[in-house]
Amino acid sequence: MAKITVEFLTKKGRVKISAEVVNTVKEKNRGLMFCKKLEFDSGMLFIYKGDEDSGFWMKNTYIPLDAIFLDADKKIVAILHMNPAENPEEGPWPVYKPDVPYRYAIEVNAGFVKENEIRVGDKTNFVH
Repeated sequence: MAKITVEFLTKKGRVKISAEVVNTVKEKNRGLMFCKKLEFDSGMLFIYKGDEDSGFWMKNTYIPLDAIFLDADKKIVAILHMNPAENPEEGPWPVYKPDVPYRYAIEVNAGFVKENEIRVGDKTNFVH
């Protein structure tokens, strides 16, 4: 998978992560399944061709995550904290869905959003 730098423009300043880019349905469905560790300054960027309103499920996901949802202008429109199931392999698996449509979604380690003071309304850049 390709990697890209995602830059969050916050009141605290610029915060960067290295994100794996997922474009295909297969890649999106797998997401961070089976991942047991994610570096704190890493994440996964989900790119959609149009506005999306589907949720993210935590099947076979072992680590808690923060999900950051962006509109077409790369402005943050929603942030969700996503906890894994008590039994990630057998479920039941929680589904997390923002209340607004989004064009991009970024998964990072739980706590990353709070530590870096990332808020709804902040802008982001994708640096190639």
